[in-house]
Amino acid sequence: MNPASLPTFSFLWLPSLRRLDARWLGTDEAFAVYGRLVRAGDAEMAAVWGEVRNAHSFEAVMLDFYEMPALLRSLHGDQRWAMVFADESAAVFCRRGGPNARVIEEFEPRFLAGRATPDPDREEALARQVVRFLGSPAPSLLAPLDFPWQSFRRGNFALQIRSRPDAQAAYLELFRKERGSLHASPHRRDVLGNALWCLAESEQWEARAALCSALASFGDVEPRQRLGLRADAVRALLRLGRPADLERAALALAGDPAAGP
Repeated sequence: MNPASLPTFSFLWLPSLRRLDARWLGTDEAFAVYGRLVRAGDAEMAAVWGEVRNAHSFEAVMLDFYEMPALLRSLHGDQRWAMVFADESAAVFCRRGGPNARVIEEFEPRFLAGRATPDPDREEALARQVVRFLGSPAPSLLAPLDFPWQSFRRGNFALQIRSRPDAQAAYLELFRKERGSLHASPHRRDVLGNALWCLAESEQWEARAALCSALASFGDVEPRQRLGLRADAVRALLRLGRPADLERAALALAGDPAAGP
C-alpha cells in the first residue's frame, strides 16, 4: 500500500482501501462527528466511537493521531479493529469481519512484523545515547543542523499507543541522528521527557538521574513536577552509589521551594 495514495482526511468511510465514497465528506454532519471525536478523551472515547460507528457503519478509519490520540488508543486496544498501516503522521484501521478482510490479511502481518519487541540491549544503547547528548556541548551557531523529524514522529506515535519498545527504538534512532540539532530544537524538553518515559521501567540509573536533573532545570517546570524529578534523581543516584553526585542532588531537593519548610 502506498501511503501517498491515501486521502489525508482525519477519518472516512472506506468500503475498501481501493475505493472511497466521498459523498459524506465535507457535510455539516461530518464536521459534527469530527468535532466529537477530537474532543473526546480516553474515558469517553469508547462510547462516543461506538455511537458514531453504529450510526455511520464505518469499515475503515484513517486518522491523524496528533488530532485524535484517544481514538487511536481506543482502536489500537480494540480486537475488533486491525491496524494495517502507520507512519509518522497517520494510522489506518480496518474492522474485522467486514469487507476489508483481504486488506487485513495482507497488511496486518506486515505491520506487526515491523513492531519492536522488548530488547535490553536497545534500552542500554538508548541510555548511553541520552548520557552522551546531555554531556555534549551545544553546536556552533554556524553548524548545519538537521533535526530527525521522522524519528521524532515515530516516537510520538509509539508514545500515543503506550508502546515502550517502539518508542525506545524511535528515540534511539533520534539520538543517534540528531548530531547537535536537539540542543537547538524547541522540542528538546519533550524529547528528554519522552526519553525518561522510555527508560522509566529500566535499571539505566545513570541516564534516568541525568534526565531527571536536566528536566528539573527547565525554568517553566511546574513546581511539584520539578520536586518529583529531583526526588527521582536522588533515588537513581542512590542506586548508582555516587556520594558526591548524590550530595548535590540531595541539596537541590532540600532547597527546592516546593519542598516546604
